[in-house]
Amino acid sequence: SNQLTSLYVSVNTALTILNCHSNQLTSLDVSSNTALTALYCNYNQLTSLDVSSNTALTDLYCNYNQLTSLDLSNNTALTHLWFNHNQLTSLDVSNNTSLIQLRCNHNQLTMLDVSNNTALTYLWINYNQFTYLNMKNGVTDALTTFYVTNNSLTCIEVNAEDIDYATENWTYENGNIDEGVTFQEIGCQTINIPADYSTIQAGIDAAYEGATVLVAAGTYVENIVWPGNTNGIKLIGEDRETTIIDGGAQGRVIAINSSAIDTSTLISGFTITNGVALESGNGGGIFCTYSSPRMVNLTISGNTAGFGGGIWFNHAGGESPSLVNVMISDNHADNSGGGVYCQVSSPSFENVTISGNSTSSIGAGIYCHNSSPSFENMTISG
Repeated sequence: SNQLTSLYVSVNTALTILNCHSNQLTSLDVSSNTALTALYCNYNQLTSLDVSSNTALTDLYCNYNQLTSLDLSNNTALTHLWFNHNQLTSLDVSNNTSLIQLRCNHNQLTMLDVSNNTALTYLWINYNQFTYLNMKNGVTDALTTFYVTNNSLTCIEVNAEDIDYATENWTYENGNIDEGVTFQEIGCQTINIPADYSTIQAGIDAAYEGATVLVAAGTYVENIVWPGNTNGIKLIGEDRETTIIDGGAQGRVIAINSSAIDTSTLISGFTITNGVALESGNGGGIFCTYSSPRMVNLTISGNTAGFGGGIWFNHAGGESPSLVNVMISDNHADNSGGGVYCQVSSPSFENVTISGNSTSSIGAGIYCHNSSPSFENMTISG
């Protein structure tokens, strides 16, 4: 404990341990201290800290500072990380697979993924703003210290085989979790657009398997590329009359191209419009290939493509895409399938209206090639 306001250690390149806690430091440069294995800088006034050069670091303690961000991607040897009482809004520990202790209580974190941190024995993360916590790391009885109270969690994700252990041992009565928090395999994450992310694309890119992405009413000018390795995302607009995804005539509105996407993936509650498949490509509104999402309560209107002005289905998944309560209208294809084009696909249509679409060739409403769609309460007109 001193009253240091600055500390120069750039020439101390052989330094392995630095303890400068309880001072008045506002900055600290350790970029030259590549041999550093332990850094203790608690109780200072640091607003930033760069440890990207300190790849040998195993112990990092920076409690009671003013840090808002921290990049630990290079610190793969890290075993002990204590950062409580700062102002962190995000924390990525996916590269820190040797981590044994993590303490970051009293910050502003909203989500945390420790699924890669299989060596954890100590997790103290209460008094944040967590709405999502992924603990699918297989750690059960080895986790001897666990506190995640005073957050906004409704559930915590763990591996399916660990649900019973977590439910029995990590409890409100034991002080581990807030009252009412449950444990389940997927579906604990909820993302709000634009409150959490300004764009739908950013929201679904941040989503984990089974996440719900809620989109407030408004017009979102975007050309969305669905994340190919994340199944089960539920993208839900407030209301299709008031929640509009506009392609801006710059490309497809939504492109989905992954065999990992099945009918647990949901798109619901939107108007999808003004999409263009450039250079007479396929699927102006929705491009769906090797995928089988569910589409519910949608209006797909005013889109243009070479094939499949409204929707293009191509080899669309083993489960087959599903459309329920969908209006497909006023779309245009330069070639075939003004409303819908099916290529080696068997989508199901229930309570679907296809009307007022056009084509310069054949199949103004729907065109199917080597496909076997199913129809229930289907209207095709105009």
